[in-house]
Amino acid sequence: MFVLNSRITVGGFTWSGVESGTVERSLHSAADSCTIRMPTVGRVKYKNGSAPQLETIGDLFKENDKVKVELGYNGDLKTEFQGFVNYINPGGGRMPTEIVCEGYIRPLRLNKNLKGFYAQTSVKQLLQLAVKGTGIKLVVQDDIQLYNITLDNAGGTDVIREIMNICQRVITIFFVTPDTLWCGLTYTAYKEGRNPFGVGEVKYRIGYNCLRDNSLTIKRPAEPIQVILGGTLATGRRVETASEKKVLSNRATAMSNNLHSIAEMQKIANEMQYQKNYTGFEGSVTAFLQPYCQPGYKMWLEDSRYPDSKGYYIAESVRVNFSPAGGRRIVEVGPQIGFKD
Repeated sequence: MFVLNSRITVGGFTWSGVESGTVERSLHSAADSCTIRMPTVGRVKYKNGSAPQLETIGDLFKENDKVKVELGYNGDLKTEFQGFVNYINPGGGRMPTEIVCEGYIRPLRLNKNLKGFYAQTSVKQLLQLAVKGTGIKLVVQDDIQLYNITLDNAGGTDVIREIMNICQRVITIFFVTPDTLWCGLTYTAYKEGRNPFGVGEVKYRIGYNCLRDNSLTIKRPAEPIQVILGGTLATGRRVETASEKKVLSNRATAMSNNLHSIAEMQKIANEMQYQKNYTGFEGSVTAFLQPYCQPGYKMWLEDSRYPDSKGYYIAESVRVNFSPAGGRRIVEVGPQIGFKD
């Protein structure tokens, strides 16, 4: 028999059991989030002869308190979330108190006052500025050379947004562990048969440790797309490059300045192509809390409806819902390792 256990720590308080909660993490976003819902319990508090005051459960916590959520079965607890209190929804009446939390995007966002002009820099150098003094660790798998970057009272999240915009929003920047920011070209790695994250592995079989009712569909592009990427280099020269897929009739065009060379443009064009053309699954599977899985996990997947498609895929995002009745892990499935495009 499996019994759901929890250990939740907010500030100086640790307890087991909540009304419900949700954790969301994704390799498409650095903004991990968690919402913890608790009964709105109150008590009358008397202090130094003053008028009695009503103190509720929400009064015990404050903004920026550290948060840790651990869940599991039969005492085998795994960390689902680490971060900070963003704000409290006090509830009232029959409404539960909500503790709304955010991950280590919080110290990154609050790391303000980044200034300067960088005639020549890189994604890694900018992210090092963004995480400096925050306690966040940084892993840059694929560095991209940039030029003419201006920061004016920017925060860490502004830096990420600027990098994403320059790189056509295909570069991956997310928290691979609660306090480790990872940056790289995910689809390029998976096309080459590499697992770039190295954080864990999980095996799912539909109808065995995953519910049969899921939203999985096969992704096989009927018309592959070639990406044509144009822009202005550091020399002032306007250039255009194409991704490696040779397609005459179905092309997507984009413009990106601030990339330092044609070689860097080629990397981004290829990543865009792989993201559009990969073969694999689209959708998600719904599993129990165990086996444990987080974004970036290498995921073996079998579905009897698609026997030829079993293999290793990437776990792109994870949403965990939990309550006294149990827990579910909803895992978004991405490209297959070594996919053809």
